[in-house]
Amino acid sequence: MPLLLNQEVDELSAQVRLRWKFRAGQQMQLKISQKATTTTSVNNRPLAITSALEMDVDWTVGKLASRGAAEMTQQFSRLAIKFQAPDAEPVEYDSQRDKNPTGQLLRMANRVQPLLDSPFRVTVGARGQITEVLSSPDASQTVNSPRLKRFISAEQLASVLRQSNLVLPEMAVSVGDSWETDSVQVSPLGEVKLTTAYTYKGIQERGGRELALIALETTLEEAKLPRLPNKKSGRLTRHIQSGEIYFDVQAGYLKSSQVRQERTTEKLYRGQRIETVDQSVTALQITVL
Repeated sequence: MPLLLNQEVDELSAQVRLRWKFRAGQQMQLKISQKATTTTSVNNRPLAITSALEMDVDWTVGKLASRGAAEMTQQFSRLAIKFQAPDAEPVEYDSQRDKNPTGQLLRMANRVQPLLDSPFRVTVGARGQITEVLSSPDASQTVNSPRLKRFISAEQLASVLRQSNLVLPEMAVSVGDSWETDSVQVSPLGEVKLTTAYTYKGIQERGGRELALIALETTLEEAKLPRLPNKKSGRLTRHIQSGEIYFDVQAGYLKSSQVRQERTTEKLYRGQRIETVDQSVTALQITVL
């Protein structure tokens, strides 16, 4: 028993330095899936829209920079979306499968294609932080339909990517250590501040690999900006976001993650109370090619 206790103490006190390990020419593929439900209630009468989003993003590491950073080209290679509105036929589109779409799918394909045709280049630090955007996708021809923009706009896809992002700590960590990142983003509420707290939970074996388990919780608050009298975006009443990330310490890359989010907003419109609840689960898997 004393030997076992000593081993547990050693595991808790052992420090781990978490860093991406980029190699010139390295290729990776991100597979991201998100299942979401948006429920809008007008005077307590709910209507729900469900959606499923899948996207593949190819990463190619180019020139290595100082302090472990690297220039990287990222490009969407596949986008698939399915959504179901009340009392309507489901809409489903897959950029790899639907090569000759017609009707509504053709309009969707025409809006999605600029994203698929536009690689973007960034400089990524060894902690996973994007330090410089060298070029970005052409978003000028992306979705302008309010109905579709919720699902496949450049802004929405970037939001999905951010949910699965991970910024590693500056210092080595022991089990229970935490660190935070802050960002300000534009949302339907206006500018919001996101604070994500990460906690290192230790090493776990998954698929024959020893992976660092990192838990995350994100809080959201509206930026302290003066509101205009006619602002229609409503107010945030509830936000919960949490998840788990697995990072391959030896190989130096994020292996997988899952993030769960729930957000509730409400507003008054012509004397009616409108409440919108957004719920989503986003999963990410990275494969080194």
